This record gives sequence, structure tokens and C-alpha cells, in this order.
Amino acid sequence: MGHSECFIDGVFYPSVTTIMGAAPKPWLQKWKDKWGILATRKSKIASAVGTEWHRCIDSLLNTGVYGVMAPTADGIAMPSLIPRVQGMMKSYEGWLASVRGELWATELKVVSRKYVYSGTLDAVICLGKKLYIADWKTSARIYDDYGMQLAAYAQAYAEENGPQPKLGLIVCVSKDKPHFKLTTKEFKLGKRVFKQFMELREMFDDIRDESASTIQGRTQ
Repeated sequence: MGHSECFIDGVFYPSVTTIMGAAPKPWLQKWKDKWGILATRKSKIASAVGTEWHRCIDSLLNTGVYGVMAPTADGIAMPSLIPRVQGMMKSYEGWLASVRGELWATELKVVSRKYVYSGTLDAVICLGKKLYIADWKTSARIYDDYGMQLAAYAQAYAEENGPQPKLGLIVCVSKDKPHFKLTTKEFKLGKRVFKQFMELREMFDDIRDESASTIQGRTQ
């Protein structure tokens, strides 16, 4: 899923994922150091697989069927990745068959005018009597900071739709063959978690202002 920043009445609304990117990620540099010149290629492949997997899930949830196309990186189709996405989808379908609930929305664009950010959430689902913001991941594991992302989506969703979901759900499928392991984690989306997101929101503005000042200084 791409970033969904936008301008509203001349005001920039950064996406939730862009804001989350403002957080320091020391592990990312370690990963790049480990793989060296292969890191860029591996990153592009992972992105292509994740994008196609999300597309297939959206099709499955909305139509009941899906067809895997060759993931595309830099405009080049990569047919060799089709079996990987198919394996990931089998894991996801197994999980989906195990839950009983109601799908409220998929790939929904939301905007928080109160806190000035935007985003596109993967799904809003009701399991039993509990309403969840759900997000599909292909990361190596489920990270704690995913809770901040879910809390941000919940706030924006409530501003435009209501009621505000109090729970978040991460469904993560490994890209690794042959098992494509699926794990899930539930997050409580309280004020504390949203406050952590807002700290990143402020950090993003600080970084953006600093960058703008640097560019302006160079042009004077």
C-alpha cells in the first residue's frame, strides 16, 4: 500500500506511514550493513511482494476470489514471485476461515483534521461485538510500534465515521518459504498509544521544518 498524504485547503496532511518513518530505526542500518549492495534489491522485492499480497487480500475480501499477478518492481514484472504470494495467500485464507466476523471497510482513506494527518487503513472488522482496525503485514515479526499506527487510524476513522475502535489487530504473514507462517497480535488502542504517535507527529513537523530551513539557507 502506498502512502496517502494529501493537501486539504492548502494544508499538507502527511500519511501515517510517512510519520511513522520519522522514528529512528537503528535495526534498519544493521540490516543494510548485513546485506550490502543486495539490500536495495531485497527491499524492492519485499515491497513488490507486499503490494501484490495486499491487492490479493483486498480482492478476496470484496469479491471472494483473487488472482495473483506477477509483482512489479521498478516497472519490471517478476513472475518468479508468484508462488511466494500464492503461498502467503493460502496462509491468510486459512486464518480468514478460522474467524467469524463482519467486514466494515477495506482500503479506506481516512483523514484526521483535528491532528492534521491522513492514511489508508487495510480494514475495519467486527469480531463478535468488538470493532477492530486491522492491518496486514509481511514483516519479519510483529513490532510494538504497530500499535501507534493502528491508534492513528482509529482516531482518524472515528472523526469521519465513528464509533472509535478500541482494538487493533495485526495479521502478519512471513514471506519465507515454504511455510509462510502467519501470526496475529491484538493491540489496545488507548490514549497512551495515541500519545506516542502524536510525539512522532510532532517530530515529523520538526524534521520537515528543519529541512525547509536548510534548503532556504542554501538558496539565499
